[in-house]
Amino acid sequence: MHLPNLIHIKFDYSMAPKLRKVEKEILIPRYLELKINTELCHNEFADFMKCAKEKNFRLVTDCKDIYKVFGACSNRWFNDDELKKQVEQEYLEKKKRFKETGERTKSPFTRL
Repeated sequence: MHLPNLIHIKFDYSMAPKLRKVEKEILIPRYLELKINTELCHNEFADFMKCAKEKNFRLVTDCKDIYKVFGACSNRWFNDDELKKQVEQEYLEKKKRFKETGERTKSPFTRL
């Protein structure tokens, strides 16, 4: 049986970057959370961390109001689709830079 010749179209996959499941479900949300905690809701996060360090075991009862303020700020940004796209683009740029140069950037998740 002879199959007819099919026209093969080459597609440049580098033009349409694909995210793996682990990138979509774990890495991008972690980058998003980091951006929220360090840039967008920095004051609220710092207040909550200060309260948490001072109160230790009474954290749940004594820091409830501060946590609600931080949670509201965090939720507002975490559900922002534009911010998600921006963080995803930043991640893809880092990934592309690594593929081109082979140089690793410092991970934002390592502790100082």
